[in-house]
Amino acid sequence: MPEATFYNVKREKQERIIDAAMTQIAEKGYDRTMISDIVRLADIPRGSFYQYFKDKYDLFNYIFEHVSKKKLEMFSPVLSKFGDKGFIDLYEEVLEYGLKFARDNPKAQMIGLQIYRSNEVSLKNILSHLEKKGHLYNP
Repeated sequence: MPEATFYNVKREKQERIIDAAMTQIAEKGYDRTMISDIVRLADIPRGSFYQYFKDKYDLFNYIFEHVSKKKLEMFSPVLSKFGDKGFIDLYEEVLEYGLKFARDNPKAQMIGLQIYRSNEVSLKNILSHLEKKGHLYNP
């Protein structure tokens, strides 16, 4: 997770760094994204990156957890109906919310797909960590 210094910078700069990382990872994939690509696009010094994150994995873990929370918040209304609706009605709503999330967050969608398709152990560890925290529902 980010170092305390990350939370002390302006929100605009935080968003610029996260957006740059998401753009690079969505376009190139986790393995081929370099920290140099991220800092160039975010327009920050490389040294600043390491004041905010330990490494690329640390940044990616933060992004994935952030996106997972955002997705869970979006799904909250439909998840609160669990037990009140029939399975088919609820399933259709979940699909609608999922498609809306993917449409509204294309970079996040691409990153999520990469994790599920990847054989990289560090990415599978992120997924496992989030499942244990309850950020992902994996039947």
